[in-house]
Amino acid sequence: MDFSGMLLRFIILLSLVRGCLTIEADKGILASDGDVVDCTDVKKQLAFDNPLLKNHKFQELPSQLPTFIRSTKRSKWQTLEAHISVAKCPKGTIPARRYSSTSNQTASVSASSDSVHEHAVGIAKVAPKMYGAKATFSVWKPTVEKADELSISQIWITSGKYTTNDVNSIEVGWQSDTYNATGCYNLQCSGFIQTSSSIVIGGTITPLSAVDGNQYEITVSVWRDQKHGNWWLSLGSDHTLVGYWPAELFASLSHAEEVQWRGH
Repeated sequence: MDFSGMLLRFIILLSLVRGCLTIEADKGILASDGDVVDCTDVKKQLAFDNPLLKNHKFQELPSQLPTFIRSTKRSKWQTLEAHISVAKCPKGTIPARRYSSTSNQTASVSASSDSVHEHAVGIAKVAPKMYGAKATFSVWKPTVEKADELSISQIWITSGKYTTNDVNSIEVGWQSDTYNATGCYNLQCSGFIQTSSSIVIGGTITPLSAVDGNQYEITVSVWRDQKHGNWWLSLGSDHTLVGYWPAELFASLSHAEEVQWRGH
């Protein structure tokens, strides 16, 4: 398979809140949101099945943190921080969210001819090159009514052009229909390498904002390790490291040509 033109995606999914303590559950454990996860050896995760990573050397930590990630500037409005679900896996393992055998891991959906696509996009193109970006999202629970509907907030880091079929992208954010109808995301695809032994990728984000109530937000940061070329992801105001996209996955993302902050 030719991976050079693929769109590499990572989405933190927003699902229903189910508070629960971490306990043993059918050889797995329950995460803080009640989902069952398996503590998988960090070097045996699905990412290493990717033929492009056959000779990849695992990177436990980034060589350094970028300057922008150290900023403590917050929204001018009074907000509180939301958090993604966690699990207590041993060091050297990662919590892989368990999916049922009937889950749609790779699927596609065609929008109807009368569908309406509404979105807002902020775009940054800073010459000559960009090596990282940060986004803080307000977290809500929008309602979707049809299988081909979704609501999403994301940061999108890209290089290349659609006209030349060499677009490479990294996408991070939250959305509301858990991708039941579209795509292959998170740890279900062999690409992203998780390093955190606690963050549950694809887990629930809580608490949620309420009209005339508390407003919650979550911060994501993505940057390129200049020494190794891998693109790292961190979450929250404390910049908890989640993992990275290996440099070998990309044909044209030695730097970003464009960063988009998108809402659908």
